[in-house]
Amino acid sequence: MSIFKYTLLISIILLSGCATFRDGANPAISKWPIDKATKNKTLALQVTGKALVNNQIKDVNVQFLEKWREQVLRAYEDSNLFSKVNVGSEPADIRAEVVLTDKGEGSTGLAFLTGLTMLIIPSHVHEGFTIKTTFKDKEGKVLGISENAEFSDTWIQLFMFPLMPFYFPSSEVKDMLYDLNRNTIIDAHSKWVF
Repeated sequence: MSIFKYTLLISIILLSGCATFRDGANPAISKWPIDKATKNKTLALQVTGKALVNNQIKDVNVQFLEKWREQVLRAYEDSNLFSKVNVGSEPADIRAEVVLTDKGEGSTGLAFLTGLTMLIIPSHVHEGFTIKTTFKDKEGKVLGISENAEFSDTWIQLFMFPLMPFYFPSSEVKDMLYDLNRNTIIDAHSKWVF
């Protein structure tokens, strides 16, 4: 290959990228962590997940589920409401059963075309999460159910490179999950649970 072709290939790789933009469907969080004088209740989290890809149920990658679980745990620990937060089935004053649904829609044909044209033709993926949390007391009585959702659009294109540091897909998903759980906690705290 000539120097020109190497330079062109390196330029395309460096200029290529993807960026994720959230739809911002949830209310902005103005006060976090929540003020609470006494943190006398314990919480047990049970986190499960499922995926829908173009409306077909798919298995959730174990590594993805673990990353999702980390954001759920982080939100509950940061809430300043509980003396102890555990993941699992340990006895606790409150049990939060969190079901995460990852819903994604995209065109595999367009993605193939994007790769074939070395990212000149852009492709797009619409993805989001729905979080349904059921809060129960020690005896298993349902205290309340909260459901939140937010979606994002990821664009894959040659000239997305300048935006990547600010809208990197994995960072945006991580922030989205954390914010969805924080909104769930704020909603549950203000309504009926703790």
